[in-house]
Amino acid sequence: MKKGLARVIIGYKRVKALSVMERSMTKCQEKNEMKKDGTTKAAF
Repeated sequence: MKKGLARVIIGYKRVKALSVMERSMTKCQEKNEMKKDGTTKAAF
């Protein structure tokens, strides 16, 4: 029972870390695209 729970927690943490990385990457991409467009609006 404990092993299964630990596995679930590890999987959840991994998914959470991936989503955080994805979010920060999309934020950087938005900033780069806005720089290309020449707009001075902040991406965040």
